[in-house]
Amino acid sequence: MWVCGVDAAKRRQLPAWIREGLEKMEREKQRQLERERQLQEAVNARQLQDSMEKEAVKQMNDENAADGGLMAAVKSKFVRTVFSLCLLFTSLPAGWVYGCW
Repeated sequence: MWVCGVDAAKRRQLPAWIREGLEKMEREKQRQLERERQLQEAVNARQLQDSMEKEAVKQMNDENAADGGLMAAVKSKFVRTVFSLCLLFTSLPAGWVYGCW
């Protein structure tokens, strides 16, 4: 747990207040490293989600090209999401949804 290059025998010879200070610094450093790791994981997850969303939109555009390119005309993310949900609901069996538009 100790970062500094002081071995165990020399650490025991240090005054208690110095040992406590060193331990506190080490705990703070570990917390900072953990926060940085979590932040990096969140960034990576968001990038993965964005790339998956782009791929899904691209795939839907390819599938809907025969429908006159309706998805290609849709620009905002909100409208794309609503449009995608409508396509999903309209493909469900009758009785689930009475229409989205």
